[in-house]
Amino acid sequence: MILILIFLPLLNFFNCLLFGRLIGIKGSKIISCLILFLTFFLSLIIFKEIFTYNIEINIIGFNWFNLGLLNCLFCFKIDKIVISMLILVNSISFLVHLYSISYMDGDPHLCRFMSYLSLFTFFMIILVTSNNILQLFIGWEGVGLCSYLLINFWFTRIQANKSAIKAMLINKIGDIGLLLGIIILWDKIGNFNYQTIFCLFSIFNENNITIIIAILLLIGVMGKSAQIGLHMWLPDAMEGPTPVSALIHAATMVTAGVFLIIRLSPLFECLPSILILIILLGSLTAFFSSTIGLMQNDLKKVIAYSTCSQLGYMILICGFSYYNLSLFHLINHGFFKALLFLSAGSIIHSIIDEQDMRKFGGLINFNPITYVCLLIGSLSLMGLPFLTGFYSKDLIIELVYGSFKIKFAFILSIISAFFTAFYSFRLIHYSFNSDIQGNKNNYKFIHESNNIILLSLLILLIMSIISGYLFQNLLLNNFKPPIIPQFYKLLTLILTIIGLFYAIKIGYKYNFYFNIIKISLWHKFYNFINYSWYFDYIINYFIIKPLIVIGFNITYKFIDNQILEKFGPNNIKDKLIIIINNISKIHNGKLFIYIYIIIIFIYFFSIQI
Repeated sequence: MILILIFLPLLNFFNCLLFGRLIGIKGSKIISCLILFLTFFLSLIIFKEIFTYNIEINIIGFNWFNLGLLNCLFCFKIDKIVISMLILVNSISFLVHLYSISYMDGDPHLCRFMSYLSLFTFFMIILVTSNNILQLFIGWEGVGLCSYLLINFWFTRIQANKSAIKAMLINKIGDIGLLLGIIILWDKIGNFNYQTIFCLFSIFNENNITIIIAILLLIGVMGKSAQIGLHMWLPDAMEGPTPVSALIHAATMVTAGVFLIIRLSPLFECLPSILILIILLGSLTAFFSSTIGLMQNDLKKVIAYSTCSQLGYMILICGFSYYNLSLFHLINHGFFKALLFLSAGSIIHSIIDEQDMRKFGGLINFNPITYVCLLIGSLSLMGLPFLTGFYSKDLIIELVYGSFKIKFAFILSIISAFFTAFYSFRLIHYSFNSDIQGNKNNYKFIHESNNIILLSLLILLIMSIISGYLFQNLLLNNFKPPIIPQFYKLLTLILTIIGLFYAIKIGYKYNFYFNIIKISLWHKFYNFINYSWYFDYIINYFIIKPLIVIGFNITYKFIDNQILEKFGPNNIKDKLIIIINNISKIHNGKLFIYIYIIIIFIYFFSIQI
């Protein structure tokens, strides 16, 4: 059953890719949804078995390779962590496939799109079910490849090409870090299996080698989970179709880095200094991303930066060794983030592919069901009581306060919660509650999405309300919340309400506040936030441009055009010309020279005999 669950998405990939023309677009839609639903159903059955009987399943597939000291088995491990991830991945993937039936209807390449989605799901399943770190790396690279293919799905668009290449290159930085960490781990331990690594790694004291290994693994996490420094690809990934954005942000690509930390938690627990680095990384990412979300006007980019901020919370709480809570928030976040993206797709689909919120307004009259879905998703993102986000996000902030270790982490996380409430309601106000701002001719064609899209949204709406309550006893079993002052327990809710109030207030006076920012000293600060803290500018002008100049002046002009040309092709050419000229001088038509050459040839030939 487990092997069927793992390889069903791969089967659908080959089915759509090879037989798409045979079964047609309609056949691809039906078969893809049926296969993904079956995968999700099998996940539910295994989920029940794992949690009911408290067991762990190990499947040894085959001997992948055996090169003397380097031996690796292709095997799978299913425990509570893995099956929880499989529930998230397969449920979101099924709903995205279902949503895409209507959203991508009319696209001539729908079969290819469905095949890429299924391949994406397969590689994520390989990543989470692997029982060794090398097999995990296959899934890791696979989701990176699929993200490139899906972001660049509309490959005739130049911006989609650029965004896909940017995502691939930035992720390759993280991939190189992870690969180097795996190589050093094998060099020191001699095995790729998780249990062997954990047992032997604990023997080593905290020294330079172990710290280097952990930092390299953390670089891999930064690339995939878009942590500060390697986050630049995440907003550009919005160039792909909206269902792709939902799958990347909710269940696959960005969750891989968080899962890696949770999976390798015994390794990180041996290194307290690395845990502090993880806290620093997570808190800065949460704060940084939430500030950028304040000034974004693209509907999907606002939600994308909220993903980046929530990933910061997940990484942050891992630094305090609450890995089960990080997994709990990851699963909760997956449901309401998929709801937000698919609701945004419903808006974009109905308003003729417009994504600038400043051109929306009054959509509550045209898309009431989408409005409810986006509202519930945003409230869950803010952590409003009794919604999914409340059960994990508030608990994270309480535990960060109660740790008494690093107070700046609590300060940054609480400010991030305030900013999250602000930009979430700013999005809702500009899209639905404000007056019509865009071209009124477009509003003649606006309509609520069809039943297939609404079915996907309503399922996610229900999960965004109840999944936190359902999973808390399973993933936070016997978990005791910290005892902290009542004020700090309510502080997140208070700041959320304040952020909500200011978002509405500024929304009604948008032009007034915009003019103040435009003419005041705050203009530079506004630009600093609006241009994402100038990260792209810094990387382009202080890293990429110097490398291009060095490459052109040294590698190309000096080494290629001078040294290699002089001692390579040009040198050989010059020498051959000299030799040929000398040989040609012999053939001058004088008989005694030919007789002299014949005598010399006969002399040397006779000596050899």
